[in-house]
Amino acid sequence: MATAPVTGNLTTAYTTAATGISSSFAPAVAPGGTPAVTSNPIPFNINIDTFRGSFVGTIIVQRSVDNGTSWGAVIFPAATAQNSTAFSGTSFGLSVQLTETQSGALYRVIVSAYTSGTLYYFFGQ
Repeated sequence: MATAPVTGNLTTAYTTAATGISSSFAPAVAPGGTPAVTSNPIPFNINIDTFRGSFVGTIIVQRSVDNGTSWGAVIFPAATAQNSTAFSGTSFGLSVQLTETQSGALYRVIVSAYTSGTLYYFFGQ
C-alpha cells in the first residue's frame, strides 16, 4: 500500500526554525523480512524541479531511520548522472526512483543555500 505523496515548494534557506525544509515522506514497504527490514521493497519517486520556479541555490535530499531525530544525505546512484548528495545551480532537475527496505524511514529535502526562485518537490509512490 502506497503512502500519500508529499508535494510543495521552498523559497528560503534551511534554518533551525524549520524554514527551507520540506514535509517528510515515509515510503511504504511490503511485508516480509524482519519487523524493521523488508525483503520486498516498493519503489517510490523523488522529483525535484528548479526550472519552473527559476530556483537558484543548493539542495540536499535527506533520509532518517530514527523518526526524524537525525538526518543523513542521500547519495544518488550513478545512473541518475547526479552521483552526489548536494545539487546546485540555476537549472537542474532530479527525477529518480528508489526503493526502501527500512520500515519507518523518512525522506525530506532541504535548501542548504538559497539565492532566489522557487524549488518544487514531489515524493510519492
